[in-house]
Amino acid sequence: MFSILQAGIYKIKDSDYIKNIFPYLLLLPSGIFLVTFTYYPIFRSIYLSLFDWDLWTPEPEFVGLGNYQELLNDALFLRVIRNNLIYLIGTIPIVIVLSLLLAIIINERTRFREFYEAAAFSPTLVPMAAAAMLWVFIYNPDIGILNRVLNMFGIPGTAWINSSRTALPSLMVVMIWKNIGYYMVLFLAGLQSVDPNLYESAKINGANWFQRHWHVTLPQITPTLLFVIIVNIIQSFRVFDIVHIMTQGGPANSTNVLVYYIYQQTFRFWNMGLGNTLTAIMAIVLFITIVIIMRFLKKLVHYD
Repeated sequence: MFSILQAGIYKIKDSDYIKNIFPYLLLLPSGIFLVTFTYYPIFRSIYLSLFDWDLWTPEPEFVGLGNYQELLNDALFLRVIRNNLIYLIGTIPIVIVLSLLLAIIINERTRFREFYEAAAFSPTLVPMAAAAMLWVFIYNPDIGILNRVLNMFGIPGTAWINSSRTALPSLMVVMIWKNIGYYMVLFLAGLQSVDPNLYESAKINGANWFQRHWHVTLPQITPTLLFVIIVNIIQSFRVFDIVHIMTQGGPANSTNVLVYYIYQQTFRFWNMGLGNTLTAIMAIVLFITIVIIMRFLKKLVHYD
């Protein structure tokens, strides 16, 4: 009986119809998870963004695009968008350049390579809360190690995260330190696909170290580079925990970013309508940004 049943199962699996749908059946569990916890919340937020709704109001009131108009007239919202753009532009190029440079240097070394990899990757393993508290101590204007080192060289210290002038750049430094190791590992994986003979040919033709990596390495790792850029952009819009722990969006909203502003509107002011509107704006802006980047860099990325 078992052998007959087993033969029947194999016969069904060998049919053309099952072969055609079998890959989709394997993707079905992940697809259900993705739709339930990603796509549905996004479209639900877009729908709720059309309502004026707080937790004190029993029923949401339909206002159409009223929430969007309110945000466009809100100076704080415009400040938040500006902060997010400064953070994005100020961190992504530095993270990519430093992580790629580290990956290239470590990839060319054979002695103590594992030690260098572990040392560069170790900040990534530190929980964000612990890293934020560590840097709060480093930035402390009175007992912080950073000001003490500067004072040793006769340079006056400053109130790093307590000043609206330096707070956002200070947070950017922390995130650069935290993320370099992660992207270094991604670039190291991409470098393994580069044919060493290409470097030898370039060297024979007189190319120096910079020219070899500019004309050989970069074209060969464009898929990895595109992935790193997209992930960096997504993470730049999702930054929250470091802001919440170190500055709470201050001083004077100088470090208030989009996700933290969503948190304030939704869970501090209980304004669910504006919170969902901000979420919808972030999702739409991210989608448009990634589509533009994919279309712009499509011709520059080589997968062969």
